[in-house]
Amino acid sequence: MNDGWTTVHATRTQMDTSALQSIVQSLVAVDPLSETEPRVHALLVARDGRLVLDEYFRGYDAEMMHDLRSASKTMTSIMAGAAMQRGATLNGAAMQRGATLNGAALSANTPVGRAGITLGHLLSHSAGLACNDDDNTSPGNEDTMQSQQVQNDWYAFFMALPRLTTPGSTYSYCSAGINMAGDVIGRTTGQWLPRLFESALARPMAFGDYGINLMPTGEAYSGGGMRIRPRDLLKFGQLYLNGGLWRGVRLVPASWVKTSTAYVISRPDGSDDGYGWHRYVIAARGRSFQTYQAGGNGGQFLVVVPELRLTMVVTAGNYGQYDIWSKIREQLVPAIMEAAR
Repeated sequence: MNDGWTTVHATRTQMDTSALQSIVQSLVAVDPLSETEPRVHALLVARDGRLVLDEYFRGYDAEMMHDLRSASKTMTSIMAGAAMQRGATLNGAAMQRGATLNGAALSANTPVGRAGITLGHLLSHSAGLACNDDDNTSPGNEDTMQSQQVQNDWYAFFMALPRLTTPGSTYSYCSAGINMAGDVIGRTTGQWLPRLFESALARPMAFGDYGINLMPTGEAYSGGGMRIRPRDLLKFGQLYLNGGLWRGVRLVPASWVKTSTAYVISRPDGSDDGYGWHRYVIAARGRSFQTYQAGGNGGQFLVVVPELRLTMVVTAGNYGQYDIWSKIREQLVPAIMEAAR
């Protein structure tokens, strides 16, 4: 498709072709009316930097953008890395919201403008404010923020939330916090976030069509819902496998790739998070592998398995059905890992 991917037969990357064929056929065979199995829309696999599987189901194709839901939270972390590549390291000065940070430094330790909260806390769901998307009664719940009519500035909405815990001490899944990270990135670079994404990532990586949600103020919403072609989403996995390089061009510092995908905080389900990346240990081939992932409601996954030099994308349509779409991570992802020899 002349979009930056080299495509090869799976056997040239030591992938088990028969196993991949069986996986694809099993997805084809799922009853489209099933309420027990994931409704997969796309499955893509790259090994050693080359695309070996690119399949679409249920009317989807390679040119269609897909709603990534919260998987696009990881794009916010990647944009932070792109901003660092364009300029900055922490200058140590306290920052207040509304200040012009154009050209200032940026790192995980960058203060946000409320005592003790840093960019890293926002990207690891540990800012300590009353924001929990898993609790419908939480003042900072994403649905509450997006449906209320009092405060159109969602950055200000987040910053006004009550404090519950010390920043960095407690994990609480918070879309409003990841969104606030977008404000820090935008003020530091002095760029509208969609323009930064286009110039720093989408254009050099030869993206096709994509979409970014906007808030009532016209700023980009960094908490989820980007629409990207699966082939382009997969590029971010390869970018990170390559230590921040895409086709030999550095887009993200190698140090941020390492830092953002390393352990930062534990999650209640026994997994853990880095900065904008979920970390899961997955069993395959008789052993355990550390992975880092972007994940979103409905079954949107970008999975990177460094030890196997493997990255994959799955998109699906089981929105609001966690018990179903979680099977993608629990069953489909390990099956693909098994096919890597």
